[in-house]
Amino acid sequence: MKQKKLPIGLSTFKTIIEENYYYVDKSLLIKELIDSGASVTILPRPRRFGKTLNLNMLKCFFEHRKNQDENLFKDLAIWQAGADYRKHYGKYPVIYLTLKDIKLNDWQRCFMQIKRTIKELFMEFPELPDSPRLTEGEKKEYAGILNDSATESSYLNSLKFLSSLLHKHYKERVVILIDEYDIPIQQGYTHNFYPEVVEFSKTFLSGGLKDNPCLEKAVLTGILRVAKESIFSDLNNPDVCTLLNRKYAERFGLLENEVVELLNYFGIGFEMDHVRDWYNGYLCGETELYNPWSIICYADKWQEGLKPYWVHTSANTLIKEILSRAGEKIKLDMKELIEDKTITRVVNENIVFPEIESNENYLFSFLLFSGYLKPIKTFQRDRKTFCELAIPNEEVKYLYENIIASWFSETIENHTMELMLKSLVTGDINLFSRIFADYVEASVSYFHLGDNDAERVYQAFTLGLVIWLNKDYVITSEEPAGYGRADLMLIPHDKNKKGIIFEFKKADKRTQQTLEQAASEAKQQIIDKHYRKKMEAHGVLDVICLAAAFKGKEVLIVKVS
Repeated sequence: MKQKKLPIGLSTFKTIIEENYYYVDKSLLIKELIDSGASVTILPRPRRFGKTLNLNMLKCFFEHRKNQDENLFKDLAIWQAGADYRKHYGKYPVIYLTLKDIKLNDWQRCFMQIKRTIKELFMEFPELPDSPRLTEGEKKEYAGILNDSATESSYLNSLKFLSSLLHKHYKERVVILIDEYDIPIQQGYTHNFYPEVVEFSKTFLSGGLKDNPCLEKAVLTGILRVAKESIFSDLNNPDVCTLLNRKYAERFGLLENEVVELLNYFGIGFEMDHVRDWYNGYLCGETELYNPWSIICYADKWQEGLKPYWVHTSANTLIKEILSRAGEKIKLDMKELIEDKTITRVVNENIVFPEIESNENYLFSFLLFSGYLKPIKTFQRDRKTFCELAIPNEEVKYLYENIIASWFSETIENHTMELMLKSLVTGDINLFSRIFADYVEASVSYFHLGDNDAERVYQAFTLGLVIWLNKDYVITSEEPAGYGRADLMLIPHDKNKKGIIFEFKKADKRTQQTLEQAASEAKQQIIDKHYRKKMEAHGVLDVICLAAAFKGKEVLIVKVS
């Protein structure tokens, strides 16, 4: 049998099945939805986790068509689940709406694109204008959408109106599927028309989904669960299943056994350990998942090595902008995370976009539900949900490292950065100290060097600079070394290169301590705590130890002989 093709960039279920593409069977999503008592289900998942393909599968299963083709599903798990589920096949009129292309930067153009999308949706049902079951008034209003003469009110109520027409024509209740419902809302937040798009979305969605007697089932996918008070306040208890819920956990993303089977099928199962480090680690409920997009791209180009496929599928502009404008505390949290440590924060499953930048809990909730963090442990306290958070895998860590590096690269030219890092790793500490001091002066807008946690701030600041060296060094901070914990260590992969140790001290204002005195204190700590032993344990014998003292923006770096 001819080897199946990889469905790169393909999310049309019928094409994948009929044209011999490799397909991971997620059809039991249909069973779970039928078994659910909810009429409206909202399934937020990160980008490229199979949302569009799954919704397209639902459309192919439920949609009434003249020529039903059971071959699409006969080899899938849903067909083996029993006659109670097969009786739903091809039974309902289906409204399938995707909002993924509503990416305009002002409300007027955004609304024009929404109207165009609604018009295209209405055009998918050419049987309605001639239906003997519709009134002349209904046909006239339908024609208004098609010929662009409809009022704004008609567009606001178009989802409910279309479902009522289909119900009358087919005498069956309607399945409504909406993909990427939150894309226009994210655009509104980014480009300052959030109130307008929220108001439209609220009326449009609630009209079609709230107490609609014509509705059989509705499924909405997106990246985030937008706060109920903003969008879903009028709905009667929709079933919202986020990454913190077990329900539907296995239906989006790839399981370990599914990845093993895929890699073995394409003859690259021997790469599984490396693939696990780079692309595994997402959690939904207690189910560990891989990112499907990264797995498919890697399987197609595995000879090129492990690459950050998922984090390169969009510009990640919103993530970068928000983190760059974040305060000192958030930047310190980023430092902890890229060192493979965890942080514990309150998480809110309802995202209020305007509060992401002003409320750190919303920020970390946003990062979690967008796939940039994973919940190691979840617990309740004082009626709040707390999550112990970590970076999922090496691919996402790559993104954070580049964001941190970009904070600093904006303040100094690349060739100067390269010169500074070269002087550090070659032991030219005088040159390194001069450029480093200039960096501190230029980057004060990123790190406010006050008295609170000042040593940790400098630690994070320096870590952001040396992160560029992560290909050649293992970079750690607060790592046990000798009889203490070194502030920052660069352990070379090549044992013939120099290892580097930093110890930071803030000059004590109360005792009028000088920079020289603070540097001497840091120097003595390196000696007394035997930090070099950590390097020696890794087989690194050539070690540079640096005592870094600071007072506000003044810096003194002394090499420990």
